[in-house]
Amino acid sequence: MDRARRGDLLFFVHPLAEGSSYHSMVYLGENKVVYHTGLSPEQGGEVRLLSLETLNKHPDPSWRPVPENPNFLGFYRWKIVD
Repeated sequence: MDRARRGDLLFFVHPLAEGSSYHSMVYLGENKVVYHTGLSPEQGGEVRLLSLETLNKHPDPSWRPVPENPNFLGFYRWKIVD
């Protein structure tokens, strides 16, 4: 997390999830991430902005971007942007 840069992607895996098992968030820099809930607007889907600090306190630990979390695959950077 200390080496994360603006535009990096955070990836999570939830094998039992409906639809895609993989979920991503975009790191915006300044300790902020943005993601979409995955539902359509009619179903209550929305784009959310939150801090990494808030995400690290998520009630479901499988969404915490920490090395101890087996569902967190890591921060990734597009090679073309590097």
